[in-house]
Amino acid sequence: MLLNNFERIYIILHPALCTNHTVRTSCPRQLVHNYGAKYFGIFGDTCYQFVTKDSGNYETAWVECLKKRGNLAMPKTKEVNDFLWDEMKRLWQWSPMWIGMNDKDIEGEWYWEDGSKVVPWDGVMHKHTDGLFSGGEDCMALDPSDGKWHDYRCEASGIWRDINLSYICEYPI
Repeated sequence: MLLNNFERIYIILHPALCTNHTVRTSCPRQLVHNYGAKYFGIFGDTCYQFVTKDSGNYETAWVECLKKRGNLAMPKTKEVNDFLWDEMKRLWQWSPMWIGMNDKDIEGEWYWEDGSKVVPWDGVMHKHTDGLFSGGEDCMALDPSDGKWHDYRCEASGIWRDINLSYICEYPI
């Protein structure tokens, strides 16, 4: 369903006022039916699904979003990031959630899952850049405690256990 300009502006300005009807008509119907409208939010021309009851490592989360014809969420602007953060608080989500960003190919060079280079705005990225354990945390999650991106190990390796987090998927409207 395409939104007209007035609806699009209204949803951008008032995302918290997004009704279940709007979610049910704009987001993937089968997913809304299976999970409930409560776990979806709309910002601009994107529907976001907050998968709070399932968790897994980064790869698992990425695959689950792809299976549902979506992607891990890519909050490329402060406004989108703030929306996701607000929705996490609304859902009482107190643990970090995977988002679609990693530096698996080249340490320190962060890319979104769509292949575009990450350009963080002031203070949003909190990375472990020094110390004994730096360098192995290649995947990013949005932390509800501060609304910033924090890096974690993508999956188990050696003596490290899997980091199992909930995740946010995005779907174009």
